[in-house]
Amino acid sequence: MYRYRKFTTNDVEAVRELVKSSFPNFLGGNYWEWKFLRNPDFDPSLIAVAEKNGKIIGCCHWLSRKINISGSLEINAILAADLAVSPEHRRRGVAKSLSLLLRETKAFKSKRAKVIYTFPDPQLTSRLHRPTLGYVPIKSSTRTYSKLLSWQKVIQKIKEMNTEPRLETKTQRTFSSSPLTLLLRLRGAPPLTIQIDQRSLRAIEGSVEPADVLIEGDFATFASLRVEKKTKSKLLKALITGKIKVKGSPICLFKLYRSLDVLENALHTLI
Repeated sequence: MYRYRKFTTNDVEAVRELVKSSFPNFLGGNYWEWKFLRNPDFDPSLIAVAEKNGKIIGCCHWLSRKINISGSLEINAILAADLAVSPEHRRRGVAKSLSLLLRETKAFKSKRAKVIYTFPDPQLTSRLHRPTLGYVPIKSSTRTYSKLLSWQKVIQKIKEMNTEPRLETKTQRTFSSSPLTLLLRLRGAPPLTIQIDQRSLRAIEGSVEPADVLIEGDFATFASLRVEKKTKSKLLKALITGKIKVKGSPICLFKLYRSLDVLENALHTLI
């Protein structure tokens, strides 16, 4: 027999551990206190827990939000976040009961929320998007924005690549006559300069002028080029659509094309 009730301060440790074990892939699960207890919008009455034999085996968190529909229209909303149930108690209606309990709380009704939204896992979509829970899938019109604060991981990867014997063979074949300086100037990331010569690659966070090849565009688009190891075809599509712009002399662009196999290994750290 399950018991469903509101969250209390005595539940902090049990709920924290349940969330940690349920979502270990995000910050090792160590984010609950930051996301909820330290959140200035945190409302403990918007958390429900499920018990079995006095032990907390499920929890459901809602956070109040404001959503701008237009420049002059703002509505109350609820973010449905971090719904966790112990593996041995799943598929028994615990998640549904927790969600329905929160819908009946005074805290929820006082918010007069017009929207309850979440960022569903594809594996959960078919179970959560049901009329009985009140969730329906909507077509997203949002745009992804990514920001990179530092290229240090890429710079470190390039340093490590210089110790690989096969790298020198590839670069000697392509850059036997002259080196190549590549400058990445992407929205959402600091400038990055990559210099390739006969023996090595060198990366510098910042602009080194003049560059033989200049790549401009959006960082998120550029980062997505490395997905599924289809860099060349994705790059061609991005060039055609104008999302990525590459400037340089024909011979330098040809060198860049031939060196993509080397560069994509370094830039793989972005994904």
